[in-house]
Amino acid sequence: MSPRLQRASRTGGRAPVSARLARSVAGLAVLAAIGGVALLGLAGSGFAVGQSASSGTSGASAAASGALVQSGGDLSAGGDLYMQTCAACHGVQGQGVPGQGPTLQGQGAAGAAFALYTGRMPLPENGVPSQPRDKPILTQAQIQLLVNYVAHIAPGPTIPPVDTSGADIAAGRQLFINNCAACHGPDAAGGAIGGPGQINGLPGIFIAPSLHSATAQIIGDAVVTGPAPMPKFNFPLKQIDEIAAYIKYLQSAPTPGGDALGGLGPVPEGYVAVVIGLVLVLLFARLISRRPLE
Repeated sequence: MSPRLQRASRTGGRAPVSARLARSVAGLAVLAAIGGVALLGLAGSGFAVGQSASSGTSGASAAASGALVQSGGDLSAGGDLYMQTCAACHGVQGQGVPGQGPTLQGQGAAGAAFALYTGRMPLPENGVPSQPRDKPILTQAQIQLLVNYVAHIAPGPTIPPVDTSGADIAAGRQLFINNCAACHGPDAAGGAIGGPGQINGLPGIFIAPSLHSATAQIIGDAVVTGPAPMPKFNFPLKQIDEIAAYIKYLQSAPTPGGDALGGLGPVPEGYVAVVIGLVLVLLFARLISRRPLE
């Protein structure tokens, strides 16, 4: 019998070890790739629900949510705009409409500015729960009119003049850990904090939004008004400045240790390590279990 036939008879007609090993390595690589993509997708989405709930604004619109929005304003024009865009859900005097929208009483200029500049209001359709957006729906001029009018019919917190220049970031970090991180996450990436329920009488999911695109002013508005289900905090302006400064730092913080995996912490990092480690162990086991060719 020829040497080639002898080798074929000993292997039972199977493919050469090198070919089978190549297929095994390819299969393990595919599994590793699938696991890596799933983990990175999970990290990048902030568990899907958290990251989608951004509370930021952009450009000039965000800047306009400061003290300028409280100056002057035509109450008559604001009232007309309020009747067109808000009264159906919040009532003519901001008293709220059962099953449609909550009361605005106590929200004041800060509450109105937060809802309008984050695009949460007005709703696209009556009865449709609010979905946080990145950009406001109304123009800056319209928002200014509504903010002034809401402050007139539903007095509440004024818009805090947040200034992060010179603020103590270390103090802001401690304040954030003590008061914000439990819901918004240690790196302010956000996340779901409860299952389906009621928010201001409307169906929804309790979500702590990502703060990665939030402006300092929007952070200040949220702190003093406590948009549901977030509580209202009675921080002095200095501490609001410090919290906003720390969140702004987190938005551009470096990650010298490598990919932060969405900042979700050691658990996803451990999953990545396990996937890579198992692949290497299985590959090594396959290599040492093969008999050498005779």
